[in-house]
Amino acid sequence: MPPRPSTRAHAFGTAVGVGQSLSKVMPSTYNDPDIAAPDLTVRDYRPDRYRIDVTRQAADEITACEQHLQTLADAYGTDSDRYRSALASWHRHLAGLFSTSRGAETSVQRDGPLSLYVTASSGFVYGVIFHGEQRRCTAPGCPAVADDDPQHPTAVIWRPAPTAASVLDHEHQPSYPAGAPQPGIWSAHS
Repeated sequence: MPPRPSTRAHAFGTAVGVGQSLSKVMPSTYNDPDIAAPDLTVRDYRPDRYRIDVTRQAADEITACEQHLQTLADAYGTDSDRYRSALASWHRHLAGLFSTSRGAETSVQRDGPLSLYVTASSGFVYGVIFHGEQRRCTAPGCPAVADDDPQHPTAVIWRPAPTAASVLDHEHQPSYPAGAPQPGIWSAHS
């Protein structure tokens, strides 16, 4: 049974709003020992139990995400911005799976490499998606981007960026080495 409208309003902070409005017009003290102190306890309307249903493929993908973080740490170091931004974004969304603000039940499925598809009992649906950094040339004025060469794991194939017509003829300087794990961050999209 859904909560009564008055309890739903209370859950969304109506008591705080009314209290703030009253604090502007009421005196700061009122000395009357015969008046009982009001019960100001705030009820917690979140469910007592929370259920997360994770498919086997989603569990494997969560493990793959953690392994990707470890390879980033090994390749770039735990003090690198690449590792820290990836770690912070992944763990923020992983912890968000335990939020009861979206209902008492959540279903988690795999949604592709390093990505998840999340459905909450409230009807809220979103994806936790990995956005890998495109390898690009860091030489000033060079608009080239690179793809890994499937024939040679430590080589890349340079091509013009989507907004550029040509690639400068020089020794390209990749933003991260060929064969290194792809840096990036996770974000949530509904």
